[in-house]
Amino acid sequence: MMSEPTHHSNESIARLFDRLAGLYEMQESDGFKARAYRKGAQAIRDIPEALTGMVASGANLQNVSGIGKAIDGKIRELLETGRVRTYDREAANVSRLALALLDVPGIGGASVRRLLDETGAGTPDTLLAALDAGAGAWLPATGSRSVEAVRELLAGLAESAPVAAQR
Repeated sequence: MMSEPTHHSNESIARLFDRLAGLYEMQESDGFKARAYRKGAQAIRDIPEALTGMVASGANLQNVSGIGKAIDGKIRELLETGRVRTYDREAANVSRLALALLDVPGIGGASVRRLLDETGAGTPDTLLAALDAGAGAWLPATGSRSVEAVRELLAGLAESAPVAAQR
């Protein structure tokens, strides 16, 4: 029997799968997994009913286009435990700054990896300085809009707890 599910919105669940896709993109190792997780994230966003309720009522999530056995299992793991071991394992291999950058709309893992590799930035402040010097003009979504989205994220990070390049 499943334990009491934790409360997660469909958007927060989808965001986790987008981040997992980004982590695989950063590794350049498994494009299939990255595409599957992106597709699953979009499928989750498209579901009008809350996943927590669907799982609690015994719905078969694999009946939703874009959600296969692996994603179904991870959704259930998240709702039952509050964690996804695969995500935790993959996230442990990148800096907290890289993880934060994966939340910028329109910027995937490959762009995050390239931006951090090219700038050598390890903190929000060093990345902001690199952006001020012109780095990131190549970013997708017409460069300047993406750079501004990254700046906004970094400004928010600078105001909160330090986000060092720890692994």
